[in-house]
Amino acid sequence: NQGRRALDREVTKNPMVTLTELQSSFVEMGEPIRRTTISAALHQSGLYRRVARWKPLLSKRHMTARLEFAKRHLKDTQNMRNNILWSDETKIGLFGLNAKP
Repeated sequence: NQGRRALDREVTKNPMVTLTELQSSFVEMGEPIRRTTISAALHQSGLYRRVARWKPLLSKRHMTARLEFAKRHLKDTQNMRNNILWSDETKIGLFGLNAKP
């Protein structure tokens, strides 16, 4: 119905809106509705409440260290970059001496 579509549109437009704020906006429109009803309607529409994982911000020391690293390695050639063992990569051999049983 029209109220459900308006609710879905409001939540997708502003994902940080709370159930209480949605409830008060429905009361202003003249449709008193409970928060549990709003939550159930959102669940039926496939919209669920999620909390973003906290990620620490970079400190000034980290920012300056990253900038210095970038400046030091700015003129590195592609051949030099290919010889770096990046910590996020893993080499797994399927055949031969390095194969895992």
